[in-house]
Amino acid sequence: MRQPMSLLTIFTLSLSTAAPAQKVSSYAPGTHHYRASTTVDVTQSLMGQEQKIQVSSTQVLTLTLGPGAGDSLRFTLTLDSTSTTTTAPVPLPDQSRFMGGSISGSMSPSGALGASSASAALVGDEGTAVADEMKRFLPALHGFTSGTTWTDTVTINDGRNGGQVLRTVVSNYRIAGDTTVAGAPALQVRRHSTITMSGKGNAQGSDFELSGGGTGEATFLVSRRGVYLGGAISDSTNFTVTVPAQGLTIPTTRKRASKVEFSDKS
Repeated sequence: MRQPMSLLTIFTLSLSTAAPAQKVSSYAPGTHHYRASTTVDVTQSLMGQEQKIQVSSTQVLTLTLGPGAGDSLRFTLTLDSTSTTTTAPVPLPDQSRFMGGSISGSMSPSGALGASSASAALVGDEGTAVADEMKRFLPALHGFTSGTTWTDTVTINDGRNGGQVLRTVVSNYRIAGDTTVAGAPALQVRRHSTITMSGKGNAQGSDFELSGGGTGEATFLVSRRGVYLGGAISDSTNFTVTVPAQGLTIPTTRKRASKVEFSDKS
């Protein structure tokens, strides 16, 4: 049982009406603070028995946007603190070494990232994965008018923990209209995603293969002043891990729920 639980832990970690909306035209320069909380529930079936684990994490982040070249913006996103707990018997990798790490670069007024780089704290396979997740923190908007729709495709190649897992996420976005946040008008953006994943590798001397997919939903909020106000993200994936040398086939379900809260003090 030791080998399957190790694989389970690996793949738990591997795998995120008011004023008119057209008044918003771009993200606005400024510095803002956020609290992101995520819970991941994983269930696997092995030899007729069901195993469950949960991983919960909390991150505090600071986003700074400023004028860039032309009409672009400069951004810096800093991971101020991070904490993780789990019910798994296998210890999780230490995340504290990433505290203070940041990514910075240029972005369009609507949030599409240009060239970017990570600080020295975000190095190695694990650090690179953290930096890649931070790059997806701010939603890129293809317009700010109610009813606008667009599709984005993101390919993520995860080479951690002896594996090479490719995830492709096709997301359909829609600007759903206006809402209010703390009494102020805000733009509501909704996203539906389709996820496919496949890969292989070697963990603790045993070759494995992985394949599966799932779906995700998200809602993001942007104030009429162009300030990101956070959002909610959920996704569910079903995948199978096979370990040929041990004759193991391990069906696994992974459900994630994340919430990003705007935490600037009034």
